[in-house]
Amino acid sequence: MKNAASYAIGLALSLVYVSLVGVLSVQISGLAGGAVFDLSNTLMAVTEPNAGLLQVLGIAVASGAVLWILMRRGTTGSDVQRFLRLGFGTGTLVQVAVGVALLVGRFSVLDLNQGPAKWLEGWITSGASNSAVHVVFIVTVYLIVTRRHRTGGTAETSPA
Repeated sequence: MKNAASYAIGLALSLVYVSLVGVLSVQISGLAGGAVFDLSNTLMAVTEPNAGLLQVLGIAVASGAVLWILMRRGTTGSDVQRFLRLGFGTGTLVQVAVGVALLVGRFSVLDLNQGPAKWLEGWITSGASNSAVHVVFIVTVYLIVTRRHRTGGTAETSPA
């Protein structure tokens, strides 16, 4: 039961992370052209173009927080932490695949003037194409593959 709950928490963490990175990515791309988007990805105002440094910092902080959660040792056992990582990795992989499929579908129409997609679709397509999400996913896969279980035994030394 703990493992299933941990897996579900990993999936939810992935959805929140990719969506947050997507919202901030839409904001960054808009600000680069002088546009301010609201949460529904609709043009809200026009401003002087800038780099969107606060949004970039937000992506860095969110990525660091997710990596901290995934890398810490679980106090309730390594299986719980492993299932959290598996849930996060699975959720992120699915969102990246869905994001790529949605982007391919949108660009096949060749209508580049319509701006970002609305709400969750826009967040996932922007978040799934962000390199920070890809790096966090790669680190997650690395953690899943390399983290070993602790054995219950103690280490003993022998005289030389």
